[in-house]
Amino acid sequence: MMLQQNRITCRVLFLSVSLLFGTGEGLSSSTSSSSFATKPTVRLNENIFDGPLPESVDVLIAGGGLGGLATCIGLRNRGIDAHVIEASPKLLRGSTGTGIMISPNGFSALDSIAACGNVNLSESMRSFGAKIGEQHIRMTDQGTGHVDKEVTFGSYFDKYGMDQYNIGWARAHEVLARAVPPEVVYTDCKLESFESMADETTGKKNSAVKVTLEDGRTIATSLLIGADGFGSKVRQMLAGDRKCKTRFNNQLLWNAILPTDQFPNGPLHKEGGVEFINCGGEGQAVLIFDSGEGQTAWYLTLMEKDAPDIVTKAIADETFGGFGPQRGIKSALKEAFAKWPMALECLEATPEDKIFERRQADRPKLLKWSSRRRKGAGGRVVLMGDAAHPMIPSLGQGTMVTWEDAAELAASLAPLSSSDQPFDSKGVPKTVRGFVKRRAKRCAMVQQASREQRMGKPLPKFFPLKICTMLQRQSRMAIMFGHTSPGAKNPAPSASDQS
Repeated sequence: MMLQQNRITCRVLFLSVSLLFGTGEGLSSSTSSSSFATKPTVRLNENIFDGPLPESVDVLIAGGGLGGLATCIGLRNRGIDAHVIEASPKLLRGSTGTGIMISPNGFSALDSIAACGNVNLSESMRSFGAKIGEQHIRMTDQGTGHVDKEVTFGSYFDKYGMDQYNIGWARAHEVLARAVPPEVVYTDCKLESFESMADETTGKKNSAVKVTLEDGRTIATSLLIGADGFGSKVRQMLAGDRKCKTRFNNQLLWNAILPTDQFPNGPLHKEGGVEFINCGGEGQAVLIFDSGEGQTAWYLTLMEKDAPDIVTKAIADETFGGFGPQRGIKSALKEAFAKWPMALECLEATPEDKIFERRQADRPKLLKWSSRRRKGAGGRVVLMGDAAHPMIPSLGQGTMVTWEDAAELAASLAPLSSSDQPFDSKGVPKTVRGFVKRRAKRCAMVQQASREQRMGKPLPKFFPLKICTMLQRQSRMAIMFGHTSPGAKNPAPSASDQS
């Protein structure tokens, strides 16, 4: 009975935290001597996304990240003239040492997005990712680092009909970019404002949206989609400053990606393996895994109250965050994780300037992603993805629900498009309202669950409360993973999953 209880406890803990970040960037190592499989590097010409801005388009998407590109693919596959404006000078921005774990609901969304198109997005992601196989969890004593409980699990194929895959954020971005015509993506386009436009013929208000960029250029559209991420300018203009406050959860994260053969004592995980160590303290944990293409990703977390002095000072000085953290951070982290040898191996193998650091944060819940008022251009501006529901990455669902948004939005707008008729602009506001109604509450649930279940958070000690918490987390995970996007089949094994 006790062994079964321990296995259940570890299983729920793993569901809650060990898959939170999914993977690394998936950068290839063509000369790796590791036994792990490598794949050829595939790069796009980063300078091709710079065509002239059109005067008007059916749908304009602000943001060329994973959500914006996925939405563009889904809309264009359904005959809608969708275009993307991206604030960065280049669309492909390279590695930040972070990645995503594609769970069944993510693959369902990708299948829905790719419907009517000629690119199988799910198989493309699988071809670069690492199929999650063995998942090894250790519960350790905070004072000594001694392993108190140890459990190993396999994949989720039997339960969900498909395996989960780790793929780097940058690699996933490249896969989506290859599926978008380069002439419909415009870089170095920073959104300044938007306003409602009246029909030139009838004078009817709210017939379109005029989008103005910082350099003064303008573009008219029937619908503006704010897919511009955590710091969304569209959200700020639509929802106001109160709904744009950053909410830190007091947990810090350091992560990196490096070739698996760079670890002097050999790989720290099996092929397709995940290693998770709960350090016994509040919010202190170690996560190491195969990120595909001969790469290993690692993550270390600490609560701010337990952070080294140089980190506390950097937070106070507002210099904390990004690559190349505070000089001396490796030594400070080695001291903080001295009882956990795997953490020390990760730090020893990684150059200090390749470590990425961040404060975990989200923003207040937002249920109104659009507005029929003037500030919302009569319902012709809508948010999605991190712009609508930025999340703590503790459940690995940020990108998954973003792709769900993209799939739902594409399917919702599809009836407004016809091969022999212009885009039905009049139907946009009503369609947007239906989209928000179907998506907002689910995303708010996932956002709240992600905030509550931060990495390394212990279960309650009171046994009845522990059981209730475990059952609640299992139920939430089933709801998250079990979502099927419009037009996608229920989870079924793919050729890659069966291999």
